[in-house]
Amino acid sequence: MKLFFDIKRVSSLLAITILSAAAVSCTESPDKLSGAKGVLRFGDIASDFSTVERTSYAGDGESYRVEVAKSDDPSNPVLVFEDSNNMPSSVEIEVGKYVVTASQGNSDAASWEPYYKGSEAVEVVMGDPATANVLCTLADVKVSVVFDSSITDNFSEYSVDVTNNLDNGSLTFAKDETRSAYFSVSGSLTWVLKLVNTQGQAYTLRKTLTDVKAREHYILKFKVSEEGELIDGGITTDVTLDPSTTDIEHEITVTPGRLPMGQFSSTDLNLSGSNQIEFGEGGAAKVNVEAPAGIDLLYITHYDKSLTALGVPEFINLTTASAEEQAAVRASCVSWDGIGTTTGYVDFTSLTSKMKSGEHRIRIMMLDNHSQLVEQDVIFSVRSSSANTELLSAEAFATFVLAEGRWISSMQPEGLTFEYRKESEETWTKVAETDVVIDGQNFSAKIKGLTPETAYKIRSTSADIEGNEMSFRTETVALIPNLNMDSWSQDGKTWNPWGGDVSQYWDTGNSGVTIVSSSNTVPVDEPESYKGRGVKMTSVWVGGIANTFAAGNLFTGYFKTNISNPKASVHFGRPFTGRPSGVRFYYKYTSTAINKGDSHIGEKDQMHVYVSLENWDGASERPSSPKVVGYGEFATDVDCTSYTEAGFNITYTLEKDGSGNTIKPTHIVMVATSSKYGADFIGAVGSVLYIDEFEFIYE
Repeated sequence: MKLFFDIKRVSSLLAITILSAAAVSCTESPDKLSGAKGVLRFGDIASDFSTVERTSYAGDGESYRVEVAKSDDPSNPVLVFEDSNNMPSSVEIEVGKYVVTASQGNSDAASWEPYYKGSEAVEVVMGDPATANVLCTLADVKVSVVFDSSITDNFSEYSVDVTNNLDNGSLTFAKDETRSAYFSVSGSLTWVLKLVNTQGQAYTLRKTLTDVKAREHYILKFKVSEEGELIDGGITTDVTLDPSTTDIEHEITVTPGRLPMGQFSSTDLNLSGSNQIEFGEGGAAKVNVEAPAGIDLLYITHYDKSLTALGVPEFINLTTASAEEQAAVRASCVSWDGIGTTTGYVDFTSLTSKMKSGEHRIRIMMLDNHSQLVEQDVIFSVRSSSANTELLSAEAFATFVLAEGRWISSMQPEGLTFEYRKESEETWTKVAETDVVIDGQNFSAKIKGLTPETAYKIRSTSADIEGNEMSFRTETVALIPNLNMDSWSQDGKTWNPWGGDVSQYWDTGNSGVTIVSSSNTVPVDEPESYKGRGVKMTSVWVGGIANTFAAGNLFTGYFKTNISNPKASVHFGRPFTGRPSGVRFYYKYTSTAINKGDSHIGEKDQMHVYVSLENWDGASERPSSPKVVGYGEFATDVDCTSYTEAGFNITYTLEKDGSGNTIKPTHIVMVATSSKYGADFIGAVGSVLYIDEFEFIYE
């Protein structure tokens, strides 16, 4: 989303401000100055590519992102320039100690382009300009993969997955991939080689490199042994280090087929499909492991909360786990043997009788002494043979749950519904059949009136025949600061939507507008507000040097002027994990015809309020394409001269991740504006929105 006002001219405006400040400084003695300023000059910014051969990529060493931060707060820059080509040669800044950091490229965990970074500490004093010269060096580990002709001639498929074991830190070198890759430094790199020969036989080999540092270039060369001899368990690793280039070469000789890959088998289970288990009774579930090269490591993993509750960790290395960890897993009724030998097993027999109704997937992984990795999924489907319904899912919100089931008998049974109870209680509550929606073999209901943050059980039923059960826990009724808009503070001409005991959660574009004008988003008191304090947003034309349209606005996030890239000044979003079903508020609005911008001219302006609930996947700043998991909005061009209640529902995608869990929000973007298209500098001068008493609905 673009800014609510145009700050493209801010750099020239700042230049005027700086000159004025400098003129004032010349007339005052240093001991009388408050917030004394000095000059910081930007000298050379260059990259050192000598340690690693450089590949060509966009930018080509000419453009850098530059940040200036105080030495005691390096993570909170006071100046940001997205492109060093567009930054001034010097800036006036308060005296003190600073760190100037330059970077080029993206600091992704894994990328096909390098990331260079460097910094220099400087001290700014009055009367003696400080100069920052920054040398950028490679901040990543470089990895290249080379397939010898003995690989390319004898295998129909071959690839290498490389990871630094960080989130989003994996890349695949396909057989036609010639580029080098770059990885954030985590201390290790793990590669997994996957081969398929011309007869269709698949091989997987895996190894981890340790003590990995920035500016090192790992060249992984894979070839097939000519002698057919096994060295170092089927992998010959020849490491050479050239101190002048920091190139580290791994020549990896593989001997596929010399000793076969390991394999899993079972006389109890179908390893290629699902295994039906009677609820409460279970069944034999032993999986045999065979590895001619010897079982080196044995793992089990799953993403099933009900299994975790039974004491089975989501991931455990059965070989290296502590004695206490192994004892806990055995106590959960999983046993194993054979590590260090050529045959072994993993046995889930005792676990199956404790499994909840539904499908459970467990993965076994085995690495043999020749670094050959094999994996096997074991799937259990637990149900009662007497039930004619099946509970498929229970999606819990704060005060309600969305239940879905299906009937599994030959004909649709009578009385399809659900029953639920708190885990702390014994009595079940039956959902009225009139609240159940039947769609083919599926049936569903929204069960309301639940207590937040409470554990429940739910089951499907038909007539008096009970189906399988599931457990769920309702979510928190989450709120955000200053929803009632009562807390405000003022800094010079700039009004801020926080103050007193309320920390900053919301912001406005006021700090950009007040460079040449007055705040156009301001607090109002009764009778202009609905209750207590409220907000008045006015769409204005900001003249003078700025010369742009600015809509009144309010948003969750923060505003920080970025001189070289004004669009980056607005930082949308704040941490938030709740899932409200809607938003309610009170407003009044005066709309005029759009007369500014390059489109919609002549149309009536619209006020706009929206909420976007997003999952940022661990990022602290909003991604360029955030995953939106919930959204709702309200917009109107109708004039409303007295306060009116309004609101909207929030619709959720209920999208699942790779483990089958619902993707939930990590952040909230909530925006209110007097001009719907104000982000594109389009709107009507004179449109005025009053808004007050936001409320999240959980029902």
